[in-house]
Amino acid sequence: MLTPFKQTPVPYKITFGKQKISQISNCVDDEHENIFIICGESVLETGLPDQIASHLSDFSTLIWPGVRSHVPVESIKEGKTLLCENDIDVVVSVGGGSAIDTGKAICIADESDYPVEELIHADCIDAQPEINHITVPTTLSAAEMTNLAGVSWPDRDMKKGIKGRGVFVDDIIYDPLLLEETPSDLIASTGMNALNHGIEMVYCNKHQPFTDATALHSIRLLYTHLPDAVKGNQESLAYVQVGASISLLGYTNSATAINHSVAHILGVRYGIPHGIANAVVLPYGMRFNLPVATNRFAIIGEALGVSPEEMTNKEVALEGIAKCENLVERLDLPTRLGELGVPKEDLALIAERLLEEDFINSNPQKLTKTNIRKMLENMY
Repeated sequence: MLTPFKQTPVPYKITFGKQKISQISNCVDDEHENIFIICGESVLETGLPDQIASHLSDFSTLIWPGVRSHVPVESIKEGKTLLCENDIDVVVSVGGGSAIDTGKAICIADESDYPVEELIHADCIDAQPEINHITVPTTLSAAEMTNLAGVSWPDRDMKKGIKGRGVFVDDIIYDPLLLEETPSDLIASTGMNALNHGIEMVYCNKHQPFTDATALHSIRLLYTHLPDAVKGNQESLAYVQVGASISLLGYTNSATAINHSVAHILGVRYGIPHGIANAVVLPYGMRFNLPVATNRFAIIGEALGVSPEEMTNKEVALEGIAKCENLVERLDLPTRLGELGVPKEDLALIAERLLEEDFINSNPQKLTKTNIRKMLENMY
């Protein structure tokens, strides 16, 4: 039986296609003057920010390579200062999830009455910022699709989300040719993060028919094309870019669950890249929730290519989990916490912190210190 649900549309515009980056000026209104292009050092070295600036030659552009992994609050303060000093009216975020979330947070910080350090306490932010935000993703993080900006407070050992309709970006430009410059290991890890998005949105307790449709198709695209995308196949890169995008298309109306909660803690506390953490956690989180969401995991198994003929739902689900484990190995990604340098004596602390995470309320299996600790030990 279907449970009641609400479907809220998303406000951004998406442009997809090869060499579409050359048309980025179409996203900027004539009355805009000053454009802030933000990225990390590695993206700066590719020359892409300079290329974008050349396509925006009718405007004043400032390139800031101040993006840092996991979006520490100090980088938001730095970005906001530059934004105010240069009278910026358009932000262009170039790169992966950290760049895009940095852009979101800077735009919100410019509008908010809260000090940057206290944005975590802001109520749901629904007012759209006056600053226009354009994103040019170069990984498969799909951060551009959500109304959430993940920001870390390293001194508090914490990562939290700034959330609301005002956090949404305005324009997204997907140019699959840009992924050819992205390192293959980053395609692999962020691709597993995107696959995790789709899987969690199907099994979480906030799933609904509209989000199932896009999440399941994202699972099909990512599982099918990620191995060849990592090898640089152009067609596969285009498919996984779309697959990653729609993995979070329904996020406003659904949620992620325990996998992403663990990944947030691993990122902030140990500096582990978000995609790597998700690749390790994915099959363990699936097994953790299997007893209470067997039918949902059977649906996921079918999307992963398992034929349900003469199989029980549990058998289909287990085969799907095995396919995910096999994919992580095929992509040559870590499979254990121990490989990531996480001290075994920290597992109890991680279990405690997990109970404070935002996403655990959408997890179908009720969390306790005991069952979390067992899952983490299995993961080690």
